[in-house]
Amino acid sequence: MTTSFSQFDTEPAAIKNWLDNLPIASVGETARQLYMAMRDVNRQDAVPVKQHFHLLEGIGEPLELILPELHRHYAGKPLPLSQKRRKVADLYTQLLRQAILGYQQVIAHSIELNRFGWKKVVTTSVHRIFYYSSLLLSNYRQLYMPYQKGMWQQLYWIYQLVEKYNLLNAKVTGLGEIPTKTSIAVEFKKLLLHSLLSPNLFKPSELKDVLCNLDIWVQHVVIKTARHDENNTTYAFTLETDYPPGLIAENISQAENQLIDVRYLDISNLLKRIRKIMDNAKPGAEAIKLGKGRLSSHRTLLILLNNWGRPPTRDGERRLIQGHAEVAIGVSAIHYVISSGRHTNQSAHEPGTAAEQDNDFSITIPPIIPGELSSLELASAHNSDDDIWDSAYFEPDAPAPSWTESMRMKVYSYLNAKVMNISKGGFCIALPQNGVEHIQTNELVAVRGKTGQWQLGEIRWMVCPTTGPIRAGIQKHSQIVKPAEIKLASGIKSQPIKCLLGKNEEGHVLFLPNMPANFDHTKIQLIVAGQTRSIQIQDSLFTTPVGSAHQISFTDTRPVSPQLAANADEYESIWASL
Repeated sequence: MTTSFSQFDTEPAAIKNWLDNLPIASVGETARQLYMAMRDVNRQDAVPVKQHFHLLEGIGEPLELILPELHRHYAGKPLPLSQKRRKVADLYTQLLRQAILGYQQVIAHSIELNRFGWKKVVTTSVHRIFYYSSLLLSNYRQLYMPYQKGMWQQLYWIYQLVEKYNLLNAKVTGLGEIPTKTSIAVEFKKLLLHSLLSPNLFKPSELKDVLCNLDIWVQHVVIKTARHDENNTTYAFTLETDYPPGLIAENISQAENQLIDVRYLDISNLLKRIRKIMDNAKPGAEAIKLGKGRLSSHRTLLILLNNWGRPPTRDGERRLIQGHAEVAIGVSAIHYVISSGRHTNQSAHEPGTAAEQDNDFSITIPPIIPGELSSLELASAHNSDDDIWDSAYFEPDAPAPSWTESMRMKVYSYLNAKVMNISKGGFCIALPQNGVEHIQTNELVAVRGKTGQWQLGEIRWMVCPTTGPIRAGIQKHSQIVKPAEIKLASGIKSQPIKCLLGKNEEGHVLFLPNMPANFDHTKIQLIVAGQTRSIQIQDSLFTTPVGSAHQISFTDTRPVSPQLAANADEYESIWASL
């Protein structure tokens, strides 16, 4: 073997000698050598298929050792990442890309030569591609990075290939800490479940457990060629496109689109299984049994249920706009900003140019034209990049917008964001990376235009590219939001808990941060603008790792106190405004 990677020796004896002398104790140097070797061989056209395959299989073991070591340097760290951590994340990504590319070339050359024994090489290569792609997809989502263009199209092509040759049930010994034999079909289902996870919501140890337990969850997942029900637990993906699985494809009519090859991922039984496990668990138990001697935590199962059972969906047609909005992120920041007295932006009362007024943003949704949404079709390639929900992970070619400085308000601040598009149920915003201290999916956000009022939403997806603004899809929960506090009505002295009060079609909604106790059907005191009322928390609307939302009812029927009677109009306005 020569000292230059430009002439990497792929003879079996040379590969064995090189692997035996890898400096495994030095993660950085080992990662560099693995990357350079794979990149060089992938660029050569004359490398025999068998030798290329042998090299990739030999690299699998050291790659499995160093990938977790690289991952721990940025896993669970606040976004945006520092430059040093970003470089480590890029190296992790490039190692996986080179391994996937190598196996893709092995498949292409094996089928082209059509020699004896090619099926074993192809099935193993497909199995490895699905496994490494699962890690890559998870890494993209953890960093909120856009998917590599063409990635999903390539994965679908490989799936169609093994389906054509009846190789889906072929079993291959996998990689990982405990190598087990799994079929290609199972590995593809794992990949799809990977793509629906939000890894940043898990602690590193929790994410490791989730990945180890995927073989349990995948047993309750089914891929169908036809859709038989109308529930919201079926994802769909079209094999001729470059789009990830999403609920928007549920609107594809196979009768009208017979040329579109659609597959449906039904996870309804999986969600039922997770709920059953949680219901049967002992209250307060730290470890919950999953079967096969596996354990998980209540928090981990809750995140899985939220990820897989509550996907981001777009409600109505998207409208492209260019507007400005003020954004506060997190319950504490929202509570502080709204309570600070800045209920109107002073600049909104100053005369401005016509261009500035046209560029203003109000989150009030314009009325839908009757019949405008009578039929939904698969988004075309022209507008799919801007789709607010289902094509969230594609980076557009539009230049990054310029920003104004964020306004600091004592401890918390709000950011000046740009609104990119809007639909009936939410909107897409772009935030400057240098102004965001911490952000994640499921975080509550308050948003308002210059002339509008604060409205409450939730981050359902994000894209955090290496450079440029962070884009986030916001699902709107309440047209109005008020800062509030709650106290237990049991007489126990405790500090009030900051929360947010909103309203939906069913009535008042209370948005709470993560709480150690379950307050369902518990009588508590709600404090808004210094006034107190007794309430009871009713049904939970949703629960995420960041917080929860609950429908509430007012239980006090006593008359207004004499102190409040003098300010009856002000008292009534507090509650009437909601």
